[in-house]
Amino acid sequence: MLRILETEHEVGVGCLPFNVKDVYNFLSSQKSFKRENDAANLVLKCKHLKSLDLEFQYEYQVDDENRLEYITWCHSTSIRGYQLYGDVVVFDTTYKLNAYDMPIGVWVGVNNHGCSVFFGCCLLRDEQQTSFEWAFKVFLKFMGGKVPKTIITDDDPQIGGAIENICPATKHALCMWHIAKKIPEVLSSVLKSQFKEWNKAFQKLSKLETEEDFDKGWQAMLEEYDLVANGHLRRLYLNRSKWPKPYLRSYFFAGMRTIGKSESMNTFIKHTISSQTHLTDFIDQIGKAVGVLVQKGEQKDMQQKATTLTILTQQPIEIHASKVLTLYAFRKYQNEIVESSSYECYQSDHGFWIVRHAEHVDKW
Repeated sequence: MLRILETEHEVGVGCLPFNVKDVYNFLSSQKSFKRENDAANLVLKCKHLKSLDLEFQYEYQVDDENRLEYITWCHSTSIRGYQLYGDVVVFDTTYKLNAYDMPIGVWVGVNNHGCSVFFGCCLLRDEQQTSFEWAFKVFLKFMGGKVPKTIITDDDPQIGGAIENICPATKHALCMWHIAKKIPEVLSSVLKSQFKEWNKAFQKLSKLETEEDFDKGWQAMLEEYDLVANGHLRRLYLNRSKWPKPYLRSYFFAGMRTIGKSESMNTFIKHTISSQTHLTDFIDQIGKAVGVLVQKGEQKDMQQKATTLTILTQQPIEIHASKVLTLYAFRKYQNEIVESSSYECYQSDHGFWIVRHAEHVDKW
């Protein structure tokens, strides 16, 4: 910057009436000035968006010193999207605005084309349970009181406590992507060369069919790898009602508990949010992201009309599915109906049915 200014003013190197430190101080003072007014500007921005779209919703709270403490907002398209696809919600708090040291909370889901849907956003002063409770109360108010059937978060106990108080009927599950991401940090140095082998055993345990098999396998795994006293695994086991497959089989997740779907959701949030963004720019970024997702959904609708589906089994149920499901959902279903042909059914002496893979005994 100094070299450019010297060239513009046609002076020699070091002949400007200020130095590098002066430039840094000036830039710092400008940033501070902007941030002092940024919270007020954010509220004004929300008021402006409300004047343009009466269905846009926002609510905020200030502390005793009139500083912004919480704010939550939802675009009208997000509210309509939630009414359709709000049965399963991911609440992500991975990122924060570093410039303000404020955690960001975003509610996202997935539509019937398998695309991300942005439901709402909040900025909080801290990550205490009372802060999350305020955010959930306001979010549900915006959504007409409709409570999600399932909500997926990381394993923050403050979030867990807020969900238990505000949404007691909602099934709270832990994100497998966050669990898988944290495990190497905690156990790779403990297990060393055994870590890869242990991780395979852990992944297999999480996908077992019955709670009894999981509990027995978990205890055997702890003893085999001398991990009985490991605090992280003890906490995971105490929370087992929220993450392994056998404890969640009766709940709907729209595919969002898989590692791939969770990771793509996290990537979407990361690309939408910048930690250094000013508050007024941040709300614009969220608005653009919502617009992009709505446009993507409309494109999928158009593709659906122009796509000719291939029927693989000619079974009446598959033909019916091709008429009522989106292309994304139909292909998911079609994979299942094709795979089902590898299974056989046996009626037991006790009157119930056993469904077992024709070749692999462990697939039942």
